[in-house]
Amino acid sequence: MGNTASETQVEANIEQRQLSQNESESANMKRRDQGCHECEVIGCGPEAEESTLAWTKCTKNPGHSKFLPASKFDLKHLDRHFRDTTVFNSIKALSDLTVRLRVTYTSHKRPDGYAFAKYKGSDILHLGSGWVYRVRLGEGLCPCRDCACSSFPCKQWYRIYVFTACHVVYNSEEAQNTMVDFFYDDETYRKEGKVKTVWGSEIFIKSEEKDHSLLSCVTHSKDLFMQLQEARRNLFLKELVRGALSRGQLSLPEPVVVIVSHPHGQPKKITVGQLVRLKFDSEHLDPISNKCLVYKTETCPGSSGAPVIVIGSRAMLSGFVPHSGSKQVERVNFSGEIFVSKLENS
Repeated sequence: MGNTASETQVEANIEQRQLSQNESESANMKRRDQGCHECEVIGCGPEAEESTLAWTKCTKNPGHSKFLPASKFDLKHLDRHFRDTTVFNSIKALSDLTVRLRVTYTSHKRPDGYAFAKYKGSDILHLGSGWVYRVRLGEGLCPCRDCACSSFPCKQWYRIYVFTACHVVYNSEEAQNTMVDFFYDDETYRKEGKVKTVWGSEIFIKSEEKDHSLLSCVTHSKDLFMQLQEARRNLFLKELVRGALSRGQLSLPEPVVVIVSHPHGQPKKITVGQLVRLKFDSEHLDPISNKCLVYKTETCPGSSGAPVIVIGSRAMLSGFVPHSGSKQVERVNFSGEIFVSKLENS
């Protein structure tokens, strides 16, 4: 005897629910496969105390033995195959350009299932890293929050562009609630007033898929502008590729990945490790264009958005990709994807 119409409808509903459940499980598996993004989330306690506690109790890299303090990084820390002053100076310049990001608000516009979406609308602090891509002399009246409320806005100001991961600073709403810390190399820098902090203003470019965003911030400080300009002039990536590689000084058995970041929101650290593989969107792409890197260079929560460069016999990026996260099963780390052919000196 055949099923009644109501029985058929019930079976269809059960089948539809099962299909929806399977799709949901598949989506969750995909999210898990994306790996663990590496922002440091600060709770309700004092920021400095929680950051130090996270560093001390870290389970990913207990002891942080391979995290070299940026202020103490020396030529001797480089592998003998590329113990070259050009390489060293470029890494030091990259360190000067690396910033800590303190995001004090999470936007309601983060999609469900996206990184930190569960914190939407909250002021729970999360910390990441980034690097200065470009600095420019501002035009017109200063658009910063102080000048916007002033009857006498500054006429001389500077715009700073910072690259980071999209999951660190998602949109302009979050950018306006982000503190950008420059030159936080060690605690003495903070005590001596060398650490400079400015507020973000907007996001110019972003890609969830490639996990990058370009954050803009504004400063009145000519000294900060000049310091960043000097660091950019010392970043000889293009010359490093053409010069050091042609001299055979970078003929490594395997390419090496260098990362400068603020793990757990702590002072700047430099880590050097092995490149595992390069992942290209398609075979025809220029190998210095869109790419995702997979590496064993040590990172921790707080490293998300940090600049990642590759040095090796056949691989040297003349730009950067932002650190994105960690694949826990494979025990490797991975970057986002970005197109930055070089840091122009113009």
